[in-house]
Amino acid sequence: MRIFAFLFLLISMSLQAQTSVSGVVRDSETKSTLAFATITPENGTAIITDVDGKFSFKAPAEIITFTVTYTGYEPQTIKISSSKKYYSIRLKPHTEELETIVINGVNPANEIIRQAINRKALNDPQQKLSSFRYRTYDRLVVTADPDSIRGLLDSVYVYEKAVRRFEKIDSADFKFKKLISTQHLYQTEKVSEFKFNRDIGLKETVIATRMAGFKQPLYEFIGLKLQSYSVYTKNIDLFETKYQGPVSDGALSEYHYKLLDTVSIDNR
Repeated sequence: MRIFAFLFLLISMSLQAQTSVSGVVRDSETKSTLAFATITPENGTAIITDVDGKFSFKAPAEIITFTVTYTGYEPQTIKISSSKKYYSIRLKPHTEELETIVINGVNPANEIIRQAINRKALNDPQQKLSSFRYRTYDRLVVTADPDSIRGLLDSVYVYEKAVRRFEKIDSADFKFKKLISTQHLYQTEKVSEFKFNRDIGLKETVIATRMAGFKQPLYEFIGLKLQSYSVYTKNIDLFETKYQGPVSDGALSEYHYKLLDTVSIDNR
């Protein structure tokens, strides 16, 4: 019993030595989320926010601050509080007038892409591995900007023998703006598991779906391919439309590449 109590005390002390930190990064003006912002804990390893601007990490007791950076925005250092678990961070856009300069040389982004193209056979899982599996989450949202809708009540008139007569109040525009201000028109989600075997190729199994917005679900979405799951193919799909792959053999003549930010992980 004493040994058990001692081990429980050690585990409790270990758990107390870490603080769970999570939150979201937004633009202070537009309130839109900032995907792939860099989160650097003090004396810790940098992480990045997901596509929705969200992040989470475990902070040891000795780490008391973390810094948030994003290209084109002023960096912000946040103090970690043991009583606060969620942080809503607003970054201010940073504008700076720079002198016009001319740089003669090779675009560093092109060199990175060129190396990625040359090493496709080493990095493409379908060429490198004999089998693998992974799960995906897809979400499709149909919505509208409330500010783009007038939202006014209109009067409907009919003409009888050249005389205009009031018929009714048309509130469709008003009701639509009120609706779209609180919810999306349509939203559907899908979780799939993909299995790859070199003999049979890539196979998708739909695990779960959820649809909202229509009385009758749109089962066509289950088979809809919103985007390709590999960038190493010759062509990629985006909403059922084919485009040349970003690391295909002729990609450098098709795309313009630009380095937006760099992240150092383990001094690399």
